[in-house]
Amino acid sequence: MKFTFGRWRRTMARRWQLGTLVMAGTCIATSNALAVDLANITVSGEPNGGNIPVASIMTDQSTVSNTALGTEGFFVDAGSVIGEYPIRIGDSAANDAVGGVLISQIAETGRQIATPLGGVETVYGTAAIVADDSGQSLNTRNVSGGLAIAAHRGGVASTAVNDTYINGGDPINTNMAAAYFPFSQGWMAGTVSSSSISGAGDDITYAAPDVFVGNAGASIELYVSDAPHFEGPKDGYYKVTIPGLEDSRRQGLLLATVADNVGRFATAAPAHDGSGYILGTIDSDAYFTGDPSTTGEADGRLTPASFVFLPIGTPNVTMATIHPGTDSDVHPTPLVKSGGNFTISNNGANGEFRLSIEGQSPSSGVLLVTPGTSGNGPGGNVSDNVVTYYADGNDWVILSQDIEADSAYSGAFTSPLSGSGQASSDPEVYFSFAFFPFDSPATGPGEIPALSSLTNFSKKRVFGWNAQIIENNANNAPGDMEHIVVSKTSDLNIDALYDNRGDVGVAVDNAFLSPSDGIMFATIREGLRDNTATGGLYEYGQIGGVDNDLVGGSYWTIHTNITDPTNGEFNVNYAGAFFGADSGFQMAQSIDIPGGMIDGLTIDGVSDSFTQGALIVGGHGNDDNYTSASPNGTGWDIRLRDNGTGLENNDQVNYIYLPYDTENLVAGRVNLDGTLSGSTDPAGFTLTYEENGVGGPQYRLHIAGKNPDTGMLLLTGTGESGGEENADNSVIYFADGNDFIIQGLDHRATADLTLTTPEQTSFYFAYIDFDAPPTLGGTMTVAGDYNGNGVVDAADYTIWKDSFGSTSDLTADGNDNGVIDAADYTVWKDNFGNSAAAAATTSTVPEPGPFVLLVGALALVIRRGKSRLGNV
Repeated sequence: MKFTFGRWRRTMARRWQLGTLVMAGTCIATSNALAVDLANITVSGEPNGGNIPVASIMTDQSTVSNTALGTEGFFVDAGSVIGEYPIRIGDSAANDAVGGVLISQIAETGRQIATPLGGVETVYGTAAIVADDSGQSLNTRNVSGGLAIAAHRGGVASTAVNDTYINGGDPINTNMAAAYFPFSQGWMAGTVSSSSISGAGDDITYAAPDVFVGNAGASIELYVSDAPHFEGPKDGYYKVTIPGLEDSRRQGLLLATVADNVGRFATAAPAHDGSGYILGTIDSDAYFTGDPSTTGEADGRLTPASFVFLPIGTPNVTMATIHPGTDSDVHPTPLVKSGGNFTISNNGANGEFRLSIEGQSPSSGVLLVTPGTSGNGPGGNVSDNVVTYYADGNDWVILSQDIEADSAYSGAFTSPLSGSGQASSDPEVYFSFAFFPFDSPATGPGEIPALSSLTNFSKKRVFGWNAQIIENNANNAPGDMEHIVVSKTSDLNIDALYDNRGDVGVAVDNAFLSPSDGIMFATIREGLRDNTATGGLYEYGQIGGVDNDLVGGSYWTIHTNITDPTNGEFNVNYAGAFFGADSGFQMAQSIDIPGGMIDGLTIDGVSDSFTQGALIVGGHGNDDNYTSASPNGTGWDIRLRDNGTGLENNDQVNYIYLPYDTENLVAGRVNLDGTLSGSTDPAGFTLTYEENGVGGPQYRLHIAGKNPDTGMLLLTGTGESGGEENADNSVIYFADGNDFIIQGLDHRATADLTLTTPEQTSFYFAYIDFDAPPTLGGTMTVAGDYNGNGVVDAADYTIWKDSFGSTSDLTADGNDNGVIDAADYTVWKDNFGNSAAAAATTSTVPEPGPFVLLVGALALVIRRGKSRLGNV
């Protein structure tokens, strides 16, 4: 079920009944607020003995009514109870629930409280909001249409079961922060809930959502994953879609909060394919006691939720999504960011970060932080993490703690939250934050920036990189290794942001890549690796697989293993290549290979597999497998082997076919003796067999004008069809000056004390140049080159002009958004004079004619007009 905000909001009223919002039939009143109202709220009082807490706002810690700023004022009304504090925007709270969205935040990391037996324990909070009309609301104000902020204990209770006043998910008193986003500003925001509720306490269950208050055309639906191996509905997870958003990983972020007082909290992160945002509602004690079938701490629990979308570049907001940590110091990295200058660093402990915003402090505005999740809902390290912060001078110290399951899940009480954070380097958004200053609060969302202004990535592209792996020690935790991109495609930011022994990944222009973007391949680019100085092993490496199976099936990761059949993951240098989904090459991912064999794989248009092209095959999975692809005349016989010599049952492979007539491709099939059996033009390279190489036989590849820093090699063994004794070899390479040294590795059936040895091997090779990659004829190789002639010129402008407004002829769709529009002109204009063979030159750029400009202006007026309809 999917609901779109905006259209129905201006035609239907709401009334509150039995704690839920139901639709009636007349127009509704809306808040008059013009700017975001916000406050930091101090709460005193312990939750024992029925004490009434005092919730208050310190002087200068909130917005106040100010016509010049457009604020109505943020107030705390009388009627607070333990863990729930009624909020008012402006003179009356009666329209707050239908006039906007309230997002809350825990602004205290741990509060000490007395226990029944005279001890002291520290509790940590999770944040929510609740409508006064909800049957779960506890505050005594009881203003219909009003909203309150709520706090609950995150994690399980103390291991001393009887010595606590508060179980996981129960109300607690804690300092909080909150911001109210009125619909009248045009925020893409809303609240989703259900009119059907059953159960009580921790076991409250909501039926499918059917009640919404929202604005600006955003839509929300229950999330059903399409990620390979993770298909199907994800209980307790929604998908939020924003109109005009091409890539949620790069163009903005989502803040979210649970919207009822039931001891749960919200998480949010971009969908793995960039198509929207995944919003999770998680139990604060990590376990749904009403569902004994629950099998994971991050399992969601369907619960009402509120959200607001912040486009990157929104004025008067400093914001970012944060990757948790990489390299030896496990330092955090902003993925997307905008607003004021800020720094974020590891604060000296796992999962603890120090945020400094230039010219700001915890008393000058409100910081909102939403915990992350994987791009596919459950999975990864952070899907059930509680994120809180506290003020430390002019900085904020942000802590992300992992919730452990309670006794109903584990059979015995496990560790409660203790203030110890969780380190991670997983390829995911750890949390998102947004800071709003009191003296210049945001007056509405910024325009969603054109994707082409944020990234050079396109699904039409092929690119690559070389990576160095440094082992700091032989353990397997964040900080135990370093992952460094040492050369790459020059116009892309390729950042090594995932490093875990034998598991690595990269972000490309601030986003991790998913299977919908294309397919990733990798090759070992190092000979015999010596990790003994750090307590590791001395051996050769192999690519064990490239897949998206980590972190809930979200993003591509590369897995490197040792060739010894018993020792598993191994830190070793590698090279990667990515082929975009729209690059035109015939390729496939996650292909089942029963019994480790596919006989007779065929490729469209290939009549002679011996001479027409190279088939590169790699394992798919976090495994220690390796592959071969042997031509048989009409197709290929593919084999997938376990680390030893035996075939691997019931795993998967990825493959790509590279025709030898592909532009910019250097590739071929090499026989045991180094002769060629089909290749691209041999005038462009030389390949020599050397019997006495480094440790054994090797093949020396020299490519004119190229070297191992300007590109990488893809390699696949080919010996199977010929019945060669060495058909069970994997293939690696390493640099020797400007040459590539290629070796086949003779895998052993069982582990022993001897090293893997190189031996003669037949194989495919394909050189992928980083800045002049393989391109199928007729494919656009330069952004803005709409006629595919290799140069961005006036003829491409004519193609754009003649197809302006089209959604069917997408030849000039330079930003891949499915329509020919003004943004595609910008892509052409910004690249005018560029060519596939040369850098940009200074040229006179033709301007669009008056008719096209008028059409563009009309399109913008129409679009803005539609947006305004949602605000009536």
